[in-house]
Amino acid sequence: MRVFNSSRHDIIDCVAGIQTGKLSTSLITKNLLAYSGAHLLVDGTCAALVFSLSALSLVSASIFVGFIVLYDILAFATQPFFGLLIDRLRLAVATSSFGSVLVVLAVPIGLILHLPFCAVVIAGIGNALFHLGGGTIAFNLSPRKATMPGLFVAPGTIGLFLGTLVGKTAAMFVWPFAVVLLIFAALILLVEAPKINYTLTKKREKISSFDMVLVFVLVVIVIRSLMGFAISFGWKSNFALLVALTIGVFLGKALGGVLADRYGWRKVAVGTLIISAPLVSFFGAVPVVAIVGMFLFNMTTPVTLTAVANLFTGRPAFAFGLNCIALIGGALVIFGGVTFFSNPIVSFATILVSALVLFVGLGKGGNIVPAKASVGQ
Repeated sequence: MRVFNSSRHDIIDCVAGIQTGKLSTSLITKNLLAYSGAHLLVDGTCAALVFSLSALSLVSASIFVGFIVLYDILAFATQPFFGLLIDRLRLAVATSSFGSVLVVLAVPIGLILHLPFCAVVIAGIGNALFHLGGGTIAFNLSPRKATMPGLFVAPGTIGLFLGTLVGKTAAMFVWPFAVVLLIFAALILLVEAPKINYTLTKKREKISSFDMVLVFVLVVIVIRSLMGFAISFGWKSNFALLVALTIGVFLGKALGGVLADRYGWRKVAVGTLIISAPLVSFFGAVPVVAIVGMFLFNMTTPVTLTAVANLFTGRPAFAFGLNCIALIGGALVIFGGVTFFSNPIVSFATILVSALVLFVGLGKGGNIVPAKASVGQ
């Protein structure tokens, strides 16, 4: 599929005029609404279910912590392996819908049958499958560009916030999440999907360069995950400020790809990381400054996500899974070292290191950056 066509291209106002080749505005909009909406509901339902297990005293506090770890492993660490299978079978749409249905089924299994372990396992696997299928679709709505993946992943932030809130305070509202998600699972099957590129690249850069770029980008993802765990804001106990922070993170992920595609991946992703470093490290006690910092910090998400996908042409689900296992890597690094990485000087230096790594990685991997997005680098 050609991304740029001088004689025929569509402009989508809502995403800053990104060119989308043969895909119509209607097709892209329908897919974005279906998959982004389902993403919010999948993450929301999973969070609501898991936290409601504790709120309803279906599990002890110690077991609940273990369930959180189990869920994260299933939802994130399994993705590369499922991704390889999904790419081979070429069943992105069916996989995304099926994953949504699994998440829905996990709710009665946990809350009616009182089988919390089974519920967590099914929800974790369902979450992984949905993301792999949805991520594949997002990559192919605007091939090689970061706008659509960013718009796909961003609603998950809202879903996690709402789901956690529901699970902790009003577990009965888990059911509306599940019912609406079931509707979206059907919508996914009804919406016409874009043509998915499963053609493997026959020629690529030297292995050393390929590996270097991949490692650099994955390191940035690990550091972003690491800092997400390490940086804490005491004012988050204020509900209004927590809502504002959630919206800031959401907008960062949603607009990061749009701005990167328009003004340059390197300029936007590296620049926002550098600016965010002092804001989140030294001014975390000032809510407005910290929220702006987190907005900027999260703008790299769609760029790194798409960069990995562009390295693995023809293997979109596997590429999405690599991003997610890198997020688990950040959680493993922070384990036992929260105090060290929470130090403002350490967090500031760590974010600057990630900016440098990303700057070098995007420069070395010229083939992963779309021609239009390289403007202004």
